[in-house]
Amino acid sequence: FKFCKHFMLNMAEIWLKVDINLRKKFQNLIFPDKTYYENEKFRTTKIAPIFNMLKPINHGKLNLVAPTGFEPVFQP
Repeated sequence: FKFCKHFMLNMAEIWLKVDINLRKKFQNLIFPDKTYYENEKFRTTKIAPIFNMLKPINHGKLNLVAPTGFEPVFQP
């Protein structure tokens, strides 16, 4: 887990430090589908599943229990 955390937090730095052969492997790890150049930008259709972990989690409306005790019961 420590290595994964280091990798995720330092990808740009790692990319700059490795040689061209490792960059190709690194790119294939991050972008499992081919990358292409379009409109002066690099693009891809798919990223590695681990990057889905970086997306915010939408829990919607949480079902919270009404507090009881010294305070009045919360009425939504």
